[in-house]
Amino acid sequence: MKELKNQLKYERKEVDEKIDELVAFLDIQRERQTVSDTQLSLAETQFMLLETYYVLINRRIKDLKRKRG
Repeated sequence: MKELKNQLKYERKEVDEKIDELVAFLDIQRERQTVSDTQLSLAETQFMLLETYYVLINRRIKDLKRKRG
């Protein structure tokens, strides 16, 4: 179970890095849009999905930390 928790923590770190990169991209696009409206919309959707994924990974880690009866 510890191996799974470590794997999830690594995965969470990777997702966090992807979120940071995407936020930087979106910040630039909000200042001066260099991609199509469709690309911008898809990137915003991707951001929301990555945030959801991050929350789910945290919930899985939290569940593994709970003591089982």
